[in-house]
Amino acid sequence: MRRATIAVLLLGALVATACGGTTNPLERTIPTTGGGNPAALPFLSVKQDDVPPEFIVTLWPNGDRVEGEVTLNMCSAEYPSEALRIARRQVAVFDQQQRLVLSTEAVAYQTPAATAQAFEELRLAQTNCPRDFLQPSNGGDPTRILFGPAPDREWPAVPNVERLVFDYIEMNEAGAIGRAALVFLRRGRILLGVYVYFQPDAAPPTVNGAGTVDAITNVFATRLGDLPQSVTK
Repeated sequence: MRRATIAVLLLGALVATACGGTTNPLERTIPTTGGGNPAALPFLSVKQDDVPPEFIVTLWPNGDRVEGEVTLNMCSAEYPSEALRIARRQVAVFDQQQRLVLSTEAVAYQTPAATAQAFEELRLAQTNCPRDFLQPSNGGDPTRILFGPAPDREWPAVPNVERLVFDYIEMNEAGAIGRAALVFLRRGRILLGVYVYFQPDAAPPTVNGAGTVDAITNVFATRLGDLPQSVTK
C-alpha cells in the first residue's frame, strides 16, 4: 500500500466482489498459468476510461514490481505475507492539482492461504497500532493513526469475496488530519486494494459513473468476481 503520508489533503479507501466459473468468457482473454497470473492484474486495475477526462491515470512508480516494493504497511507493522506475493500492479489517479485521489493495487499470491494470512496480519496491525506519534518510513513529519468503526456494516455481502475495511485517520503533531477508507478484498490467491484519497474541497472521482465509496467499491468488486476461478484458485 505505497502512499504519501496523509496530510490535510490526502485520504484512502476500497472494496470488492467475486464469483467464478470455468465457463467464464474471460478464460479466453486472461491466461490462467504462469507467474501468479499477472495478466489478470491489469483487468482489475483502474483505467483511464474509468474516470472523467480531467483525471490522469498512471502506473505507480515501480507499480508492477514485487521485489523491493511494499503492499501492506498499515501501522508500520510486520507482514510476513509480503514474502508470499508473486505479482503486483498498483495504479494511481491524480486530479488537475496533481493530488493523489485514488489508487488500486492488485496482487497475486502463491496460494489462497497467503491472502488469508495477509488479512489476519492487517487485523492484528489494527489491534496493535501504536498510539504515539511515529516517524513515517517514507519520511515526513511524525504521525499517529486512529481508526473509526468499520464503514461497511451496511454494505451488501459479495459471494466468494472476503472484505476488510478500515476507517483510517492519520494525524500529525500540528493537528492536520487526513482520513481514508481502506478496503481490502480477497478471492482465492488474489488480493485487491482500492485506496480513495479524499480531498477537503472535492469529492472523489467517479469510477464508471459511481461516485460514492460503496459504489466505487462495487465496480472493482465486480471485476474481481468476473475473474475465472482458474485464475484465483
